[in-house]
Amino acid sequence: MEMRMWMSVEDSIDEQLFEIMDFLKPRHLTLPISLPHLAMLRWLYRNPALSISAAAEYSQVSQSAMTQAAQKLEREGWVVRRRDDTDQRVVWISLTPEGRKHVESVEAMQHERLRRLIACLDNTDKENLSQILAKIQQTLRQKEGLS
Repeated sequence: MEMRMWMSVEDSIDEQLFEIMDFLKPRHLTLPISLPHLAMLRWLYRNPALSISAAAEYSQVSQSAMTQAAQKLEREGWVVRRRDDTDQRVVWISLTPEGRKHVESVEAMQHERLRRLIACLDNTDKENLSQILAKIQQTLRQKEGLS
């Protein structure tokens, strides 16, 4: 990408990150689901059991919207829902083996796309990029109260 002289460094970074994130979006999925549903599956992959309320908070949607999403994914056979043993108001969702398989397929595709994207970097550049991204990630977590 050509950096325009009138752009600030922050504007340039913003454009670069937007272009990179756009490239990394899973475009050629064979899954008949939306990207928000895929994001939910990927979140469940990393967090084996989540309550509907925690998933809604993470996704920044209402609990009713998350319940509808979980119902759709359950109909597809990718998640299971179950009521909490001690508090029947709490509903837990987790991946089925089929859901896990779909997420692993998408993850493999994403890793390959990333591998191709950073193939132009030598090991030092990759290490530097990793350190920079870790700093940004740490700042995000601190601002979100996640660390």
